[in-house]
Amino acid sequence: MNQLNSQFFKLAGKHHALAEKLMELHVKDSPFSLLPEYSFDGLTKGILCEGCGEFDSGFTTTLTCKKCDFVEDKEAAILRSTEEFSLLFPQMKITSGIIFEWCKIIRSRAVIQRALAKSYQSCSSKKGTYYI
Repeated sequence: MNQLNSQFFKLAGKHHALAEKLMELHVKDSPFSLLPEYSFDGLTKGILCEGCGEFDSGFTTTLTCKKCDFVEDKEAAILRSTEEFSLLFPQMKITSGIIFEWCKIIRSRAVIQRALAKSYQSCSSKKGTYYI
């Protein structure tokens, strides 16, 4: 066992040099952690097509992209857009009004309320209902 340990852990000078070089090149603060500044009012509202990423979707019982013909259920699109909203604005409460404005192409606030009620827990406050 001692013979195996002594052979296995023998490091040459090049190993130490490599370790020192790696330590020297280590980046402590990732440049990818810097986010651009943005605000709710400054962003384009609407539901992105899951197929091609465009905003230009048609409106029927399902959402159909005019560019790539991708079809998505309204409820699934609302929930996906709500997740995007909560990722971009974690400090803002999710309300049917704010998601109605965020989704833009959904014409009925009731459709949004039903979608949120199915997948989120509703909480009431003095100003209204929000979802978590």
